[in-house]
Amino acid sequence: MNIQTQLPVTCSLLGNTEIQTQSHPTIRTFLNWLQQYEYQIQGRCIQLAVGRPAKERRAEYVKIEKDMAQVKLKYGLRLDKCFAIYFLTLPGWTASAH
Repeated sequence: MNIQTQLPVTCSLLGNTEIQTQSHPTIRTFLNWLQQYEYQIQGRCIQLAVGRPAKERRAEYVKIEKDMAQVKLKYGLRLDKCFAIYFLTLPGWTASAH
């Protein structure tokens, strides 16, 4: 992936402005980070595939993930009710119609 931005560059000999493409430093930093992270993930997946044991998770993260799952479930159920109530109030839509 090559994301580039166009930067005006003044040519001192000719006195005119040329357009050159050069990667933006922030994008370059992000893409470097992403590539390194992907490499680490691929390496870990290979290790797990050949039978290396999974790393032990800290108790705090286990609790946080459990709490997040419960909140997502509650939010999903509330959102479903909102959509169900809206569609049931539309003309021609009844609870028996599928």
